[in-house]
Amino acid sequence: MKLYDFQQYITNRCKELNMSISELSRQSNISRQAMHKIMNDHTNSPRLSTIVAMAYALKISPIHLFRLLLNDTELPSYTSDGAKIEGDGASFADVTYPDNSNVPVNQTFIKIWQIQNVGDVDWEGRQFICVDTVPIINVDLPEGIKPPPNSLGLTPTSRTVSMPFTKSGEIAQIVVEFTAPSHPCSVFSYWKMIDSEGAFCFPNLVGLYCHVNVIAI
Repeated sequence: MKLYDFQQYITNRCKELNMSISELSRQSNISRQAMHKIMNDHTNSPRLSTIVAMAYALKISPIHLFRLLLNDTELPSYTSDGAKIEGDGASFADVTYPDNSNVPVNQTFIKIWQIQNVGDVDWEGRQFICVDTVPIINVDLPEGIKPPPNSLGLTPTSRTVSMPFTKSGEIAQIVVEFTAPSHPCSVFSYWKMIDSEGAFCFPNLVGLYCHVNVIAI
């Protein structure tokens, strides 16, 4: 991880805002000791909630900080088997909301996956599309209570996400905004990559997925 770049960016951004690191600590609700570790430790990256809090105080998108942290991260293997085109391959990692994350009912949240082209085929004109069929795993409702229609399942703001042109070896991010269901449940949303003709690039595999636990607060 390029922690030095992450730390240097925060230092420069504070200078732009005429903000001290102590003030950043205060506005992010992070202890000075923890902030000192974030700014000086080159081995351990901060937690997701810490990154989001710092981004809010720095008046930037959390995505920018995520990119700085993950720019040099080697992603786990996703697949190079069962591809439509021989030599095509991808790997992925969760950036936000890893499996089993808790989300309040009706909450809008942003799921980000980091995708790396690990094959020999450049990606051009590709998209990810939502392929949800049966999104609910388990619904926790009192006996005799039925949810209203269309209240269950993760609802994406858009069911298609365009991918930038991605050369072999390059990394891209897939960003999807979801709205959680109105009742507690455990739920998946599935996404698959398609080419410019609408055919699945990896037809025999599930693809990306978002798995969250929707909870009542």
